[in-house]
Amino acid sequence: MSKLGVKLNIRDEFMDKHPVVKKWMKGRPENTIKNYVLKLKAFCEKMNITPEEFQQLDKKKARDLVWDYISEFKDEQPSVASIVMSALKNFYRNHDREKLEFDSGRGGKHYTNFHRRKRAATEHIPTNEEVYLISEHCTTLRDKTIVHIAFQSGIRVNALCRLTYGMMRKQLESGEIPLRLRITSDIDTKLRHTKIEFYDTFLNVEAIALLQKYCDAVHEESEDNTWLFLSRTKKRLLPNNVWMNIKKAVKRAKLNDTITVHALRKAFKRQVRNSRINHDHGEMLMGHVLPGSQENYAVRNEMIEELKKAYVEVDLSREGKRSQEFASLSEKVETLKGERETLSRIILEQSKEIQKLKEKVERTEGVEGYIDHLYKQMKKLQEQINELTGTKRKLDVPTFVQPEQE
Repeated sequence: MSKLGVKLNIRDEFMDKHPVVKKWMKGRPENTIKNYVLKLKAFCEKMNITPEEFQQLDKKKARDLVWDYISEFKDEQPSVASIVMSALKNFYRNHDREKLEFDSGRGGKHYTNFHRRKRAATEHIPTNEEVYLISEHCTTLRDKTIVHIAFQSGIRVNALCRLTYGMMRKQLESGEIPLRLRITSDIDTKLRHTKIEFYDTFLNVEAIALLQKYCDAVHEESEDNTWLFLSRTKKRLLPNNVWMNIKKAVKRAKLNDTITVHALRKAFKRQVRNSRINHDHGEMLMGHVLPGSQENYAVRNEMIEELKKAYVEVDLSREGKRSQEFASLSEKVETLKGERETLSRIILEQSKEIQKLKEKVERTEGVEGYIDHLYKQMKKLQEQINELTGTKRKLDVPTFVQPEQE
């Protein structure tokens, strides 16, 4: 017999032995019965009490008994403790029909906030090159196209799955670059919780080329209202399928396993913010709310060309050429700064030397006095040399150093 069969037999025996448990689970879903009954059984065996005795306990005593039981594993297994707590609170009703009351999530004695969120693992935002690498490791043309559209437009996965062929057809036929995507609240359901009725974003040449190839292969005879991305059964592709396919491509590409399809939107966001476009245009391309500036969304049709120009400024190429240009320019600026500092030091040192020379000239009463002083010093030095060498050599100096003949 399988493990599942053994568990079902144990559960059924326990319910047959305790009619109060059987009555409690009457009409409940099968999964609830399996989980709750086994949790109650484990509790009763551990605390050496029957279900009937547990229900007859005073409310405070029953509460303390439950707390003693789950205290052994609530920190290591909070999710299990939460299910046990739910099962026992659901089962317990004493003769006064009182419920088990525990402290709220305020840090009291019976602190039951088991669903505190743990810090999420750091999500890796892929670079342009990594995005293109993910696309290359997708096994279907559809998934390659999805990766490019998610990255180059920044739309959410739920919107990706609600795009229709008609949104693309006319622009593909006319060769529009960039191709505009108007995302409404029917396409991106998250917009329903904001005051934004729609926003516009675009696709660049790489995504358009793949999209054209995909539509030629899949939508040759499709109506405009046909879903753009279809499953193998020709139904609308669902977000969980997109997530799964992207994760598989990331794994095949041997990239950081925290990359998700939503990380592609974040990669677009990073490139938008690293570009030279103004902040409001960037927020509009992302479909974000502009605090206090809702009127900007009421005139979006008038801003299409402005947004299109802003979008073209965003660097979505594989190599990130514009980013490389900025890095090169930054390096040149730093080099020039270093050279300027060096020149500044040289000028400062030369200034000090000039100042010293000026002071020396002033002490010898002008240039002529300084030259006369210099000649006398050199003549004296020549006489000392003649005396040491026993020669009578005359001082041989440039004409401009010799004093003028009277």
